[in-house]
Amino acid sequence: MEKTVKKPRNPRIEALRLVAIVAIAVFHTFQPWFAAAADASSELALSFPWLGNTGCLAVLGWLNLLGAYGNHVFYLISGYFLLPSAISGRPLRTGRKVMVILVSVLFYATLSLLLGRIVTLESVSLHQTEWLLGGLEFIWVYLALVLLTPLMAQVARRLPQWRRAVLVLAGVVFGLNAYIAFVSPGEADRGLLEWRKLMSAASYLVAYLTGAALSYK
Repeated sequence: MEKTVKKPRNPRIEALRLVAIVAIAVFHTFQPWFAAAADASSELALSFPWLGNTGCLAVLGWLNLLGAYGNHVFYLISGYFLLPSAISGRPLRTGRKVMVILVSVLFYATLSLLLGRIVTLESVSLHQTEWLLGGLEFIWVYLALVLLTPLMAQVARRLPQWRRAVLVLAGVVFGLNAYIAFVSPGEADRGLLEWRKLMSAASYLVAYLTGAALSYK
């Protein structure tokens, strides 16, 4: 078993986490424009026909990558700190982290509902659940990984070459995602449990495990 040393909080890494969060925010801000560029018959695309030109599509394509970049960097950094600590046997305080996540979701959900009384937010209401379930899938996957971290730590302690296993898993997930992207993309609207959709969660898991592997010298 490789020996790990507790990693102090590095301002550069924390700054990278902030950049990742900003990237995610920018990605979500431009989501309606991505959808309009992909559907020339949409109301937004008809109102702004320049969305279909090559330069605009290129810019939107790069902005779209910010979501993938931000999400994976966030998981990578989380894995870098959380999993090695659990592997070494230090208390993870899983319950406390879970409560922080749930309280944060409750706070922003309440804020969104209150804001919906001032301005029209069509997708946010007490009568709909999509904005809390599918709309926050990134948060729920993160919550699941936090809950599973003690179990992943036990597996790592019993598997001396666990970092090689992470490398193999990363190769498999990358290959499957390449297959989805270039061979079998499926429908544009994927169900929450559709296997192509679940590959997003698998890629986040790989990023989380990779972050832990990188923490070892």
